[in-house]
Amino acid sequence: MNFRPVRQIVLVAASFFIMSQPAWASETTVVTEGRYVMGDSDTLAMAEERVLRLAQRRAIEEAGLYIESTFQDIEKASSGKSLQSSSLEIRTIAVGITKTEILESRRSFDNDRLSF
Repeated sequence: MNFRPVRQIVLVAASFFIMSQPAWASETTVVTEGRYVMGDSDTLAMAEERVLRLAQRRAIEEAGLYIESTFQDIEKASSGKSLQSSSLEIRTIAVGITKTEILESRRSFDNDRLSF
């Protein structure tokens, strides 16, 4: 029995499937700004991290998000007693993968507080 022709057909079919897939990946540049006023218990590193996270969150929201919600309502009856429980889960999923590049970073004073 010769399996060689079958393998060639499978490889040709697999390569045709891969080549026929549309290119969905595209690169988009999003520029956002974050602002954070330093609190009494903040360190410089914490404040810089928080302002960076704020700017990243805004960029992700601008690029796009999917929102997924799951609701479960469960009722159990045992020994003549009824127990009901409900739960709601909400997740946000980013549309793409992000790469962060800091274009500019400034510090200033805002009402005697350090602002980033």
